[in-house]
Amino acid sequence: MFVRVESPADNRFSGSLIDRTRPLRFTLDGVAMQAFAGDTVFSAALANGVSELGAFEGERIGVSRDLAPDVWTVDGARFKRFGCCELRARDGGEYWTIRERDEQAPPSRGKKFAARLGHAVSKAPPGFGLKLGGPLPMIPLDARNFDLTTVSHEEAETEVLVIGGGVSGLGAALDAADQGADVLVLEMRDELGGSQLLTGQGWGGMRANEALQSLVEMVEGIPLIKVRTGLRVSRISPGFARAVGFGGQETDRSHLLTIRAKRIVLATGYKELPLPFLGNRSPGVVGATDAFRLLRDHALAPGARIALATIGNAGLGLALRFAEHGIKVEKVVDLRPAPQSRYIDFLKAYGVGITTATRIHSLDAVKGQVQVALAASTSGESSPSAVISVDALVTYGGQQPDLDLWVRAGGSVSWNDSYRQLWPRGRLDGIVFAGLPDGAPDAALDPDMAPESPDGTDAVVAFDDKRPAPFLSLSRSFVRHDRPKPARGIGSAARSFFGGDDKAWQEQNTTDLFDLTAKVRAGEIPVEFIEVQIDEHSYGDLPANLGDEAAYPGPDMLGENFIPGVWRVRLGGGTATVRLKAETGALARGALLFQSGRDKDPRQAVGVVISTSDHTAEALLATQEPPLETCVARLGDRSIACSVENPAPAPDRPAADTPADSGITEAAAEQPPSGG
Repeated sequence: MFVRVESPADNRFSGSLIDRTRPLRFTLDGVAMQAFAGDTVFSAALANGVSELGAFEGERIGVSRDLAPDVWTVDGARFKRFGCCELRARDGGEYWTIRERDEQAPPSRGKKFAARLGHAVSKAPPGFGLKLGGPLPMIPLDARNFDLTTVSHEEAETEVLVIGGGVSGLGAALDAADQGADVLVLEMRDELGGSQLLTGQGWGGMRANEALQSLVEMVEGIPLIKVRTGLRVSRISPGFARAVGFGGQETDRSHLLTIRAKRIVLATGYKELPLPFLGNRSPGVVGATDAFRLLRDHALAPGARIALATIGNAGLGLALRFAEHGIKVEKVVDLRPAPQSRYIDFLKAYGVGITTATRIHSLDAVKGQVQVALAASTSGESSPSAVISVDALVTYGGQQPDLDLWVRAGGSVSWNDSYRQLWPRGRLDGIVFAGLPDGAPDAALDPDMAPESPDGTDAVVAFDDKRPAPFLSLSRSFVRHDRPKPARGIGSAARSFFGGDDKAWQEQNTTDLFDLTAKVRAGEIPVEFIEVQIDEHSYGDLPANLGDEAAYPGPDMLGENFIPGVWRVRLGGGTATVRLKAETGALARGALLFQSGRDKDPRQAVGVVISTSDHTAEALLATQEPPLETCVARLGDRSIACSVENPAPAPDRPAADTPADSGITEAAAEQPPSGG
């Protein structure tokens, strides 16, 4: 259970967004909650004991910012939809979690009464109650029927657009300004710095926080550089980007910013990977990035007594933060055999025990506590060597560069075996990726500092026939670690010789870059499969409807320039945007479309789903004669029969529709992606 911490007198790190002198009250799903001004609905829910998002395949799933639900805000007969991680709680506010049957409007009076009654008599721990694993609830396409936030529009031009306000992005902005260029920096969060205070080091004799503050002040002091925060870039192509901001108040209008730029720098940083162990997404397990931001922004720690497991020094630094704030860190478990870090001596001074060459074997959440079983990091033995009981376990499993926008722009990827990560490959006209290390993994950022051990990789996993396999990433696809199947006999050798074993990894039809990274690190798919999979799904993760047709113009208004060249080439000939209706079940963005249920090879796909709402979807479909009237959508092992409601005939030539406001010429739109 999350607890508020007191900020040390000489440390302004914790609770930077809240005002403890202004308490407030509100209700979430009929339950009364207390918070402080500056709390989001999400942070306030955690402070009031919410520790569970819902269930996936019968397994309880703990809270996570990336999977946090949207909520309805209710004010009399008016209601609006917001993400609960962005919306600041209002004194007297009424909020309802959006679940499967509440996508069109808040629950009825009867459902509200039943929810309040259920909370009053239930002995289960409070949670959001989501049904996980399927497509998340989305804003209805016909959003004009609802009192949702209106949208303001803005256009901007700049010579250099930097996407990401971390250290790499700010450094790129300074470099461009030194060359006399006008620079616009976009950061999706409300503050600059990214994860520098969690994973970064200082330089020039300064600590990480001092170095970051110096860098921010340098950027703010240069007139050529403009910085905009709270804007998330959702669409990108050479010379063009589109960002949206939702604001943090119920009265805020959604804001759509269209930018034309001669050069675009992607400094989107890294995302965290989980540690693989049994029960690794249970309530009571919190990722290091979430734990860091909740402590910094809202003075929240995942418990009064915690343990921390890590494969890198970022985890050691976070453990020190918790110890400085009075949290009892019972044990730090480091999978590396002999880590070197400046944090180790500081932790020992706080009385924190550090165990090396040790991994998490399994975790069980029992009555508000977690039982953490430990084992040697080099052994896959099923029997743990020790068990500790704490309020929560914080984990740090390493990082993967965030290549989402790079791939959407048509960029290619390759596997960097030294870092065990996916990295961008090749070049894109007018778009560069910044922030990757220049030297060896163990190179120190400052020659005056003691050497720091690099992150470890590839933790050993022990499987249990009585428990579900651990999850391999923190994504909403809930990809699990496949139990290894030992080769047996002549039959296995024959299947391998004739290529039969390839079917296992060909069916890994995930669209998530972090899933793919985790699958390769776990040895479940070959490296050469990554580039094929990325190419096949490069159009599969368009942003969801933003709540207003003006904010999200719909696939029919996107035009061919927003479709990566790989899909135009892949489908061949012309393409058309059509509406699909699923006969049963719900469709998901990124699902490949086939002419029949017998087709499974991604190379036989005739289209891809690009947006969904309930049982309908918009899809990009190859045009042909006669037009397709039915198709089959596949995502992983799911197969859904669909009808095409507006089949389009094959055109005389490939479509080349380029919207006038895109800033991209028709010739540029027809160019295939570099390196692809």
